[in-house]
Amino acid sequence: MDPLKIIAAFVIFAVLLGVAVVAFRILLKIPLWFISSLSGWHALALRYPEMEGDPNATKHSFCTVRLKSIGYGSCVSVFLSPKNIVLRMNWPFRDFHPGICIPRSQLRRGTKTTRWLIEFKIVGEETSIWFTRGVARELSDLSND
Repeated sequence: MDPLKIIAAFVIFAVLLGVAVVAFRILLKIPLWFISSLSGWHALALRYPEMEGDPNATKHSFCTVRLKSIGYGSCVSVFLSPKNIVLRMNWPFRDFHPGICIPRSQLRRGTKTTRWLIEFKIVGEETSIWFTRGVARELSDLSND
């Protein structure tokens, strides 16, 4: 086979692969922006931007968190400290989901629960954040200190 044809085929393949990767990233960003807007994540991140993390914070990886009616299933890292709670989206979903740092003094246990999630209200906000029972238990333990 002619070496120029092999090189040409490889170049065409590389270009098409690059276009596919860029198209995938663009197509992934559209739903991430939409979900961030619907859930209120982006609005919360603007009001409670992530600050320097507490090195002694307890990390809960791959947590399920719900904001409004949007459930973020197993794609949020939650960092708990006596002063703050930090929510950080895991890597492929970070676009349009900046980190959130809410002071512990702003969180109150809500009255609603589901089988897996427990509601927490943010003082002065309409939005509730729902956490899995393990995170909620530790939040409650920290507030009793």
